[in-house]
Amino acid sequence: MIECKDLLFRYPDYKRNVTPVFEGLDLTIRKGEWVAIVGSNGSGKSTFARLVNGLLKPKKGTIRVFGLNPADDCEVWQVRQKVQMVFQNPENQIVGATVREDLIFGLENLGLSREEIDQRIEWALVQTGLSAYQHEMTEHLSGGQKQRLAIAAALAMKPQILILDEATAMLDLRARRDLLRLIQTLHQEHHITLLTITHHLEETVHCDRVLVFHHGEVVLDGTPADIFSPENELYKYGLSLPPVVHLAHELRKNGVPLSFPIMTEEDLVNALCSL
Repeated sequence: MIECKDLLFRYPDYKRNVTPVFEGLDLTIRKGEWVAIVGSNGSGKSTFARLVNGLLKPKKGTIRVFGLNPADDCEVWQVRQKVQMVFQNPENQIVGATVREDLIFGLENLGLSREEIDQRIEWALVQTGLSAYQHEMTEHLSGGQKQRLAIAAALAMKPQILILDEATAMLDLRARRDLLRLIQTLHQEHHITLLTITHHLEETVHCDRVLVFHHGEVVLDGTPADIFSPENELYKYGLSLPPVVHLAHELRKNGVPLSFPIMTEEDLVNALCSL
């Protein structure tokens, strides 16, 4: 669904030469995958997402989304109908006075019938647990509810790819866990291709695949269990293991014969109870 070949990108700076964010990036993301992109600040995570959606254009190389070129002014609108993004601050994406009005805005721009608009809105509200809030003023929503609204607005567009760019960064722990459960359900039940960009590696444990970006390169690519292996030494890339995974590694080093892999609190409890 997404393919990059020999991708070169640098942000413009007219005063000095700037080191490229990407220089020869090759990457493929397949249909139906849930891919987490992690890395320290400046590693290229968000830049990659913006290249996929045509918000930025590469200096060299190619990027194709469903065979379309998001850098082409004629094809980018087709790409954006298939690819929706949810950003770190949901308030930057909310345009309606009420929850329902916010969902209507994007759908009316597609020229859909009123019946189709109503059906999509009801579906998106149910998926995100916002049905009871559809007439609520958006300014009265909590941070977690606003992020759910941003996701509902994206889902109502029926995307084939949903990109979540640090979508949990401004949420408290409970709201973050609720949002992650929602994302997991969307992937399992509707097989949407998901790109999750995050600093929090504990958010990646249910993903199909994790990409570690470092200085514009993909330095690690594999399942969460592969990536969290002690041999990978993630600290070299400015990353820390999820707390549960780190605890499991420390217990093993101290002689506790735990099974592998352990990704979640439930995994660790079960492994300890089986000893």
